[in-house]
Amino acid sequence: EMQRSLVGSEMCIRDRLYMSFESFLHIYLRHVKELAVENQFGERSKFQLAEKDLKATMDIVLGALNDEYQTYKDEHPNSRFFRKGNMAYYYNGDYYDVDILPDGQIGSFYKRIDK
Repeated sequence: EMQRSLVGSEMCIRDRLYMSFESFLHIYLRHVKELAVENQFGERSKFQLAEKDLKATMDIVLGALNDEYQTYKDEHPNSRFFRKGNMAYYYNGDYYDVDILPDGQIGSFYKRIDK
């Protein structure tokens, strides 16, 4: 299984975040503009970025949430961590929903589009 660490090694990390091959495909196929398929995902949120820009955005958002995530995992080691809806993370003019599975795998990461 492919695992890709997303938070830099310079941070104090007890519980790592990673993308499995499946989560990599889910996030990248949906959000990298070079891989976009017309009308893919219908009305769902789409933010089309170059691959390097998506990786950079994920690194910034997840890096900023690292302390909160580590504290949450200390208190709830077998639970999912998420920031969604009113709790979405604000970065660079946009709100990002993040869902991290109990083992640290990133289940979803996307920009919110509120109508």
